Amino acid sequence: EKLKITYKGSYKNRNTPVEGKFTQSGRSFDLTLKAAKPAPPTKHIETWQGTMKAGGRSFEFQFRVLETKDKKRKVELDSFSEGIGGLNVDPTFKDDSVTFEVSITKARFEGKYNKDKTQIDGHWLQSGGKFPLTIKKVPLAKTRSIKPKR
Repeated sequence: EKLKITYKGSYKNRNTPVEGKFTQSGRSFDLTLKAAKPAPPTKHIETWQGTMKAGGRSFEFQFRVLETKDKKRKVELDSFSEGIGGLNVDPTFKDDSVTFEVSITKARFEGKYNKDKTQIDGHWLQSGGKFPLTIKKVPLAKTRSIKPKR
């Protein structure tokens, strides 16, 4: 509702592009949507959850670690407090630490694993701020789904 975005388009059948108009804040432009190749299959292998306090607010995060068919790990971030899910994260995994970079928000999480790798203690760095954040590994069944705020 805040962004006031609409897209109206039409297509002939499932195999043709959608021709339409994208409108935001009273400005419109033509936009053609074409089918993309499906993403390669991934397997959900880990979930990490934690809450960060910053400036009197709390932010609940979840990092979902996925493994591609060729055994590469990728990470997606869900922010329950903001109602945002599936943000792409550029991960760096080391033996004793991780770095998760969220380029779209210019944020980064840096942390070190505990001895049994069930917890990562670290900091969330964004806009010049550095906030403590501990994330804990949870069973896959405890992975939460994101419900967008609308």
